[in-house]
Amino acid sequence: MRGLSQRQLGGLLGLGKATGGVRVNRYEQQTSKSDIQTAADLATVLQVPLAYLFADTEELAAHILDFTQT
Repeated sequence: MRGLSQRQLGGLLGLGKATGGVRVNRYEQQTSKSDIQTAADLATVLQVPLAYLFADTEELAAHILDFTQT
């Protein structure tokens, strides 16, 4: 999403590129869980609503984006 690598995203989250990339990968693979503040920071960096990150389906995620962009 947004054309960012995991390393770049980790850097934008203030986690450092090397360490951050590993952490972002673990979040993506669901081998680690983030706290709500990290999720909120991630949503801010990705410019999506926090609810988008918790959508169960791609369809729901699309509806959340549509709803917030109107």
